[in-house]
Amino acid sequence: MQFKSVKGNIIYAVLLFTVMMVVFYIEMRIRERVATEFNYLTKIIYIAISYPIVGAMIGLPNLWKQFNEEGLWKVNAPRMIFLGLPSFVIANFVFAATFLPNETIMLLASKNFMLLSMSDVITYVFQILFGFVLVTSFYKKKQVSVRTDTTQKESS
Repeated sequence: MQFKSVKGNIIYAVLLFTVMMVVFYIEMRIRERVATEFNYLTKIIYIAISYPIVGAMIGLPNLWKQFNEEGLWKVNAPRMIFLGLPSFVIANFVFAATFLPNETIMLLASKNFMLLSMSDVITYVFQILFGFVLVTSFYKKKQVSVRTDTTQKESS
């Protein structure tokens, strides 16, 4: 964390803790409703939105550090492709499985992958990882000024 003061660290920790507690509390309330109404769509949408926000909050100090630097914004494409995309797929496979026909799901993944992705903990971890990767993949690159000398010395 690159906050300059203890006060900044404390504010960040309290904000992160508060967001996590709110996310957990809302999810608990949604689970109670799902248990009585059997409407899983609300839970699916909530998890797909809330846990990447927690991951983004964890990566916020890096984004803040980049925001204060000079240069043009860039995206770390290999990081997004090789870390972000797989975490997104694993995290959202359960949600896709809810809406896709069984034949399509079997074509997309093996039985072991489906068992791995069906765990709530795995889903949460990969949702948080996706949010973290999404935020930390942006950075600023300093512009290198190329100076060309237009005056050439004539050699005699």
